[in-house]
Amino acid sequence: MDVLFTGGPMFGADAVLDRVCPDRPVFLMNRDHHAAWVNSRALDLAGIDARTPDPPDGRIDGGAVLNR
Repeated sequence: MDVLFTGGPMFGADAVLDRVCPDRPVFLMNRDHHAAWVNSRALDLAGIDARTPDPPDGRIDGGAVLNR
């Protein structure tokens, strides 16, 4: 799992976080503070879904979590 949080590939991070903590929101900031990983519960509470537009000068790359 270290590769998920050290700047390597992020594929599957959403599934890992949902499996580890499905009922509570999780927000993990990247070490350079330019990215973060969240689970489905955090996205639900923030009102973010597949229809949410990217923020100005940013990107929501939700992978499987947003495509559920």
